[in-house]
Amino acid sequence: MAKSYEMYKIQSFQKMVEVISECDYAFLKPIMERNDVETLLNKIWNRGIVVAAKENDETIGYIAFYSNDTTTAEAYITLLAIKPEFQKMGYGKGLFKKCVDMSSGYGMKKIRLEVNKNNLSAINFYYHIGFTYEKDCSPDSMYFVYKITDI
Repeated sequence: MAKSYEMYKIQSFQKMVEVISECDYAFLKPIMERNDVETLLNKIWNRGIVVAAKENDETIGYIAFYSNDTTTAEAYITLLAIKPEFQKMGYGKGLFKKCVDMSSGYGMKKIRLEVNKNNLSAINFYYHIGFTYEKDCSPDSMYFVYKITDI
């Protein structure tokens, strides 16, 4: 169970890169090793929202998402990372709830994400918090969707 922790919206590009780097080992393929990392980081910073969680000044994890598609009213989670030693303690669910609350405030009705088919821990987590499988989007990944009205 998650202890007392703080969630905060990241306010600088430098802090965003620092938090993403600190949590990078939570991914099967680290974000900072991707060929398109610079493009991805700039896109998140310019168009997205990043909320981090910390406890006693230690970064626990973060969620990066977009809540700006007013045509489809769909938010999109691009990254969600909890350091492995803090997983299964409620932090991911807390960050997800913050994403839902913020996205709802921007008029979003659904949240979509893409997950690697080999990331069984993430798939189980997404099912656990209410996502449903939508469709395969590549041989290696699939889309999940969450209806905000479910909360």
